[in-house]
Amino acid sequence: MNNLSSDRIFIGQSLKVNGTVAAPVTGKPVQEAVRPVQQPAQESRASAYTVKAGDTLSGIARSLSVTVNELKEWNQLSSDIIFVNQRLSIQKADQKPVDNTIKVTSYTVQPGDTLSHLARRFNTTARELMTVNSLSTDLIFVNQQLQLPQ
Repeated sequence: MNNLSSDRIFIGQSLKVNGTVAAPVTGKPVQEAVRPVQQPAQESRASAYTVKAGDTLSGIARSLSVTVNELKEWNQLSSDIIFVNQRLSIQKADQKPVDNTIKVTSYTVQPGDTLSHLARRFNTTARELMTVNSLSTDLIFVNQQLQLPQ
């Protein structure tokens, strides 16, 4: 695939890796440099990480919530030695989607109620009440039905 005549590679050299896309060297933390690539009809996501000065396999593995052995397997590494600008393939199993639903209870606005008063009373914020209820202002009315996050 890369037409290499030996197993030696050099800093900055680009290599083709089946099923992955290399993240650019950004100087950002590991989590920000990893970019998932959608793999059609597969149950895993592949991405790449470019090694930076000071990186270790164990540090990269810890920051990506994978094991050193997984990194070594995915990249056909026989030791823990890695080099600056080396691109590592990262393969993660698809995770179940996070449930972002907010449980709510209904509340009828009483005379004297304000969003900030209700927020304090129900341990939330006025901004959250506005978001949950799709309000563009903090103006509420007596007998108005509001959803309160639990």
